[in-house]
Amino acid sequence: MREINKLYPVFQNIQAVHFDLDGSLVDSAQAWYKSEIELLREHGVELTEERIREITHDDLVGRGQWFAARFYKEKFDLSASIEELRKQRIGLVKKYYGDMKLIEGAEGFLKAVAESSLKVTLATSAPLELTDIFIRKHGFEEYFDGVVSDDQVEESKPSPDIFLKAAETVGFRPEDCLVVEDSKNGLVAARKSGSLCLLIPNEKFSTDTTGMLEKADFVVETMSAIDLDRLREYLP
Repeated sequence: MREINKLYPVFQNIQAVHFDLDGSLVDSAQAWYKSEIELLREHGVELTEERIREITHDDLVGRGQWFAARFYKEKFDLSASIEELRKQRIGLVKKYYGDMKLIEGAEGFLKAVAESSLKVTLATSAPLELTDIFIRKHGFEEYFDGVVSDDQVEESKPSPDIFLKAAETVGFRPEDCLVVEDSKNGLVAARKSGSLCLLIPNEKFSTDTTGMLEKADFVVETMSAIDLDRLREYLP
């Protein structure tokens, strides 16, 4: 872990920044939780919400919807197909996703980086349908040089596939990139890819922070703690 003051000069030595979406840019925890309960209720799962949360909470953070659908089918012994469960879950979460607010400080940080000469990608386990909703709602069409979703890679986080693909998309080596993440699975994926990682933990999504602070290159408590004026002094 490095102090936040040591973060700013790094922007002089990188070529691209990959932003995670859920929990990093958008406060979407409730959208995912509500849709999870609705999905399981529709398939006859009568466990309490607290018990469901105990089973699913940290195992699914940062994972894609193919992984989640297989998880639900196996853990809750559901008869529906994995494809059907995935499609239904995405449909349910879309009901709430457009109303989700940005994480405090996210827009300013993203805008500052996007206005520099660095390349910027959205690199997320969320399906492309949700990335489209997010980008359109907030008017971020000009902010991203590429979007990489779990739909486009073989394995979701903690596999490095998403961040390797993001680096390839903008034409740089992973070692020349910084990943902005909030979850343990995202952090592991970033480090496996060879990229630097700025970790901004989000306890709404995950309470398991075991080993996270030690593995991250940089850690800040909130995105709003980043001094944008100082950041701009180092942005190319």
